[in-house]
Amino acid sequence: MSLWGVESKDDCRREIDKLLAMVDRAEKRLQVNSITARPAVEELKSHLKDLYDKYNHTAEPQMSPVEHAWFWPAIQDAYVIAPNLSSPKTWAEGLEAVRTNLRYRRPPEDTHE
Repeated sequence: MSLWGVESKDDCRREIDKLLAMVDRAEKRLQVNSITARPAVEELKSHLKDLYDKYNHTAEPQMSPVEHAWFWPAIQDAYVIAPNLSSPKTWAEGLEAVRTNLRYRRPPEDTHE
């Protein structure tokens, strides 16, 4: 049983990698300009919000051990530090902060899973 469908470290890495790909897309568009980046930044922020909103204290017992140890902390932190949509000048720093957090929270690859 799991809240987000993240049962294993492989699942967690896969989900975090999807978020990292969203960060990459937003950063590439931001290199062009903030107008082309807005949809990608909004998509990332919206996806993080959906994941974040799924959690509540009554849902906590539904979390798998991997979600509890790895996935939820990654989502929680990434959501809090996600770029402020009303401040495009801060998007680059916000995206980098999300990337750093997700990489830090991503379970390490190990051969003994």
